[in-house]
Amino acid sequence: MDVQSSITSINRKNIASSDFMIKVERQDIKSWQGTIEHLQSGQVFTIRDLGQMTFLILNKLDSIGLPQPATEIRTWKDKNNASLSSKSNKKIDPKKSNQRIELDSGPTFFIRIYYRQNATWQGSIQWLEKNSTMFFRSYLEMMLLIQEAIEEKGG
Repeated sequence: MDVQSSITSINRKNIASSDFMIKVERQDIKSWQGTIEHLQSGQVFTIRDLGQMTFLILNKLDSIGLPQPATEIRTWKDKNNASLSSKSNKKIDPKKSNQRIELDSGPTFFIRIYYRQNATWQGSIQWLEKNSTMFFRSYLEMMLLIQEAIEEKGG
């Protein structure tokens, strides 16, 4: 079965809110670019790398609330603080693939991987400028902690 017939064979009536289509359009050494479409809404975003794709999917799933996460993602903020997004003036629009947060000096992290279980990493991450350490249960959670620190530093 060729790609086009595979795409057309997807029954649009049975599309779930958590369904995405990824098209790789360019590949370099250990990197790739392309597009990602949220099939239910028809929204299409350009992706530059795996990290951006991960954040786009996570943000979309969080915005629709499905599927519900089994665990709460850790954050540098405690539960009593306002969310980071309410304090930051510099937001990234996923539709603008060339938008960047400019930092005078980016945050620095010390990462220790303790385990590689369930097809992901578990370990600790220390934000050196804040002398704060968090444990992460997955690669995704580690990426979110790094992203939160970058946004706080840029905001």
